[in-house]
Amino acid sequence: MSIPQDVQEFLLGYPHSVDKPTKNKNLRFYQGQERCQPDNLLIDELLEQWNDDFETLEYEHGFIQWL
Repeated sequence: MSIPQDVQEFLLGYPHSVDKPTKNKNLRFYQGQERCQPDNLLIDELLEQWNDDFETLEYEHGFIQWL
């Protein structure tokens, strides 16, 4: 049985791929360096302000794209 090409590339760390810094917004968000949109909150602010606020979490869906 041979290993599929996409699995081989994953195991090798995607050797032929070029890193695109503009594609790292989620990483920067989790590092506290990027604000989520459209709420304009850093991760710590989001977690603090919306902690146990289930109504906001139910009706504000912009944050889910970042989490």
